[in-house]
Amino acid sequence: MASEGHANPASGSEPDHSLHSFESLCNLPPVYKHLAPHFAQIFTDCAERIAQSFLANPCESTLLDFLALPKVGLVPGLRKGYKAAAERLKRYPAVAWPEPDETERARRDGTAEATRLIESGRLSAAAQALKGDSRVAPINHETIAVLNEKHPDSPDSPLPGTEPPVPYSPEAFPADLFDSVIASSRPDTAPGPSGWTVPLLRHVLRAPSGVPLLQHLTHHIARDTAPGRSMLVSSRLTSLLKDDGGIRPIAVGNLIYRVCSKALLNHVLRPDFLPPNQLESDLKEASSQSHGPFNSRWITKLSSSSPT
Repeated sequence: MASEGHANPASGSEPDHSLHSFESLCNLPPVYKHLAPHFAQIFTDCAERIAQSFLANPCESTLLDFLALPKVGLVPGLRKGYKAAAERLKRYPAVAWPEPDETERARRDGTAEATRLIESGRLSAAAQALKGDSRVAPINHETIAVLNEKHPDSPDSPLPGTEPPVPYSPEAFPADLFDSVIASSRPDTAPGPSGWTVPLLRHVLRAPSGVPLLQHLTHHIARDTAPGRSMLVSSRLTSLLKDDGGIRPIAVGNLIYRVCSKALLNHVLRPDFLPPNQLESDLKEASSQSHGPFNSRWITKLSSSSPT
């Protein structure tokens, strides 16, 4: 049964409890539809209150409250209407965590799923649902073994001996930095485990404490001191079956972490980061343009147009 506060509490320290609760978010549905104008301010006010709580006490628990807001604070209420959603948001995070509905996705056929995705503005996902050529591999010991072989655990310190990061202050990242990153992101960008979407993050930018929260996270991500690191860098992994019987793993990380990372990259990026002879190879383009020696293109842009 779900309990008041964080669901499925684990024994041990607070970080273990928060991570265990965060992992349960993967089994909860997100919300893709845009919020009605009269309701959007209610959500923004709740996000402001939770952001203030995090900034006053930046720790695993307050970060979890913010990350879980869409799936735990918003979605269960929306299923009962805007009035119920407003009441739930006023009480969040002191609400019962919802139980996952394992049958919901199984009930959708390709056409129904595509219709839902189109109504939510996720056109590329709708096209993929209609195409129907992606089959998900069963979750069993064989699949997990293949995934572990493809993606073994990394060492705790993959880059030993590196210099400490530059000590940026949170205020060093201007507000318009996050505006530009989110504005350049596609509305149907996959949200990742926590359920934050581009439209929902745009409401956060309107909250007085929204940008300071993103600044704080970006600052501590740069210094590798962010609370809840395991939650921030978590991804939802989907194993797709390939035509040859193999497995193609697709990982979707948290959108908030991707936005902060993109903002950090855009802030510190300099033209001299790469040596003059750094190349980006494009075999297909090279082969189509020349039958002679291999052609390469100079890198002219490092950052992409979206945090995906």
